[in-house]
Amino acid sequence: MSLASERESIKTAQDALRAGDLEKVGNVLSSIDAAFERLTSVRVRAHTATMTFRAHTATVVAEAKDATVPIVDEMKLDNEHIRILSSIIDADMKELLHSSQELLNDNSVVILGSVRGDKANIVITVRTDVVKKGLNAAVIVKEACSILGGSGGGRPERASGGGPYADKINEAVNEAKQLVREKLEAIGQAG
Repeated sequence: MSLASERESIKTAQDALRAGDLEKVGNVLSSIDAAFERLTSVRVRAHTATMTFRAHTATVVAEAKDATVPIVDEMKLDNEHIRILSSIIDADMKELLHSSQELLNDNSVVILGSVRGDKANIVITVRTDVVKKGLNAAVIVKEACSILGGSGGGRPERASGGGPYADKINEAVNEAKQLVREKLEAIGQAG
């Protein structure tokens, strides 16, 4: 029963009451009562679904935050030590961008991921000298964001993106790190 038909039922019950037709009033009130029961049932199911979703999201965030220990990989490229820092932190996109830039002072490549609400974000920042050798953050962030069910882009030295698959943030950060290593190894072999 729709809200408009409920209003019509109430008007019908009022008219029947004025006319003294108590049987009709009883039938209309029973109909309204049944509609109210259906509405209550829908409300309870919606509330249960919302609580289940929130619990699942909280679990995903907690699992993602368990992997917040920064991981630094080192490799050589043209007799130079390249440091690749990857981590999942608790930050929004603005904080990710700022943090990645700060962390670039001590690293050649910074890969940061985060989960906020039901969305995962990733930022990749690359030192200028490494970009000049051929590493492109925008290409790598697009690949990583595809795992998150989203997209990304940016410049060769810094790119960002995200997607709705928050539970896959660890996989996306690890994939980005693997792609960086593979590209740097290919550059080293070509050079």
